[in-house]
Amino acid sequence: MLDANLSTLQLQMILTRQMDMVADNLANASTPGFKSEMMAVSAKRIRLPGGSELIGQPMALERNMDDGSFTQTGNPLDMAIKGAGFFVVQTPLGERYTRNGHFQLDAQGQLVSPAGYPVLSEGGQPITLQPTDTDIAIGQDGTISVRRNGTQVNAGTIGVVNFGDPTKLQRVSGSLFRATEPPQPAENGRVIQGMVEESNVVSVAEITRMIDINRRFQAAQRIIEAESDRSQKAMQVLTKTTA
Repeated sequence: MLDANLSTLQLQMILTRQMDMVADNLANASTPGFKSEMMAVSAKRIRLPGGSELIGQPMALERNMDDGSFTQTGNPLDMAIKGAGFFVVQTPLGERYTRNGHFQLDAQGQLVSPAGYPVLSEGGQPITLQPTDTDIAIGQDGTISVRRNGTQVNAGTIGVVNFGDPTKLQRVSGSLFRATEPPQPAENGRVIQGMVEESNVVSVAEITRMIDINRRFQAAQRIIEAESDRSQKAMQVLTKTTA
């Protein structure tokens, strides 16, 4: 029953990976803009003593791109995207993409992410405000207008981009992603000022999933232990027979 043991061990490896992903989801349940993830698994049936059992095979990562809930903050620099799209930030490793719009101004007046990365405009440039700018207003198209020296002026437009298949983005940390394909302007995403999109993790669902994964892992372990006991008994019988 070597094939059965190998398949069951493979299942345990898959379940361990799934458990890691559930734990990561729960750890980021309070991370703005975070998208929950899970490994898609297909099933095959193998023969085991006393019948058959469904054993999983890994397929691909599944990422839930549904909007999280929106929390009003009262901070005029906080932004959320309603619908599809990502903000663009400049990191030391290149452009990265995020749904976390909890922005602020740094000492130079640049609009930056919580990690201090400059938020880029639709033209790919950092956005800088003046210390005396007031009445900051951000339109649903990302246009920033401020009152500067008594006059309402355009201070730039927040870049909002999207991808053909956002689930293929590679997460580098929390709600920060990198892309392997060029971004395109987001056509349907709307920028909402004064709000932050929360994580779309449903903690109760993740805990339920964790319990189920643990149950299946223990069931797989019992299969391995039963097969080990059967092999030991077979060896004992064989030893007595040849003695």
